[in-house]
Amino acid sequence: MSTTKQEILHPILKLKFHNIVEYKNLDTEIDKDPSWNKANKKAHDMTNKMINNKQQGIVVVATNIDQLAKSSHRLSQQQNIIFSMMINSSQYMKKNLTIGSYSVSSFHSRNIIFDNVIIDGCVYAVDCIIDGLQTLHDSHIDVADSYFWLGKAYDDKEEHDKAIEYYEKSLKIELDKLGVGYSSVDIICNNLGCMYEKKGEDKKAMEYHEKALKIQLNRLGPNHHNVAASYNNLGGLYQKKEEYDKAIEYYEKSLKIKLDKLEHDFYVAVLYNNLAS
Repeated sequence: MSTTKQEILHPILKLKFHNIVEYKNLDTEIDKDPSWNKANKKAHDMTNKMINNKQQGIVVVATNIDQLAKSSHRLSQQQNIIFSMMINSSQYMKKNLTIGSYSVSSFHSRNIIFDNVIIDGCVYAVDCIIDGLQTLHDSHIDVADSYFWLGKAYDDKEEHDKAIEYYEKSLKIELDKLGVGYSSVDIICNNLGCMYEKKGEDKKAMEYHEKALKIQLNRLGPNHHNVAASYNNLGGLYQKKEEYDKAIEYYEKSLKIKLDKLEHDFYVAVLYNNLAS
């Protein structure tokens, strides 16, 4: 398995599944495992840095990285270095951080050979050749999560078409496997709405934001801050359409939730500004 420079970021393996859906949008509720969230955010930053520097290799988020290490004293005698020997080598391991019970490690190499190891976490590959990995079926729910992260990477790079491609792949799997009540479906719909709006396709944007809102109302109730965010997104779209009464209606709904939940903060100030404009 290999990635190309066009595909840049590929979370290829997760042998232990965590519910990491909630922090994909800064305005969503916090996941039950904040250390996992924080570790993956850091991994995402590290992979983007590798991409920008045109480096090859992987970033690993795991609880057991130290347990996988093998002696690296014979590195110079081997042509193809296995992953477990890279762990103790500064030649390959360029960064290793600890976040809660997780380590976040980056390895620079064009070739990564996994020598029958079980990684308790996930691996992100950047333009490198991977050998010896277990693979998952294209419709596996963990693959949906990987597609999401690819979408997020392209989203951050403002490559909207590629972001949409991977978000939609993620959404299809989650809808097929888990249905609309699953906690990340509304987040993916929200992100798709944002991508289409950035492309100027406001009709498609509204379609996805309305889907997100409907799911959120059913799953979270009418007073959740994610619901407020969707109302605000829809208000902005109606404002662009010059349907000002509808825009005001949605902005006011969003404002009411935020006032009830947060009283006065920056987001509330933004909503007041939206209503004023």
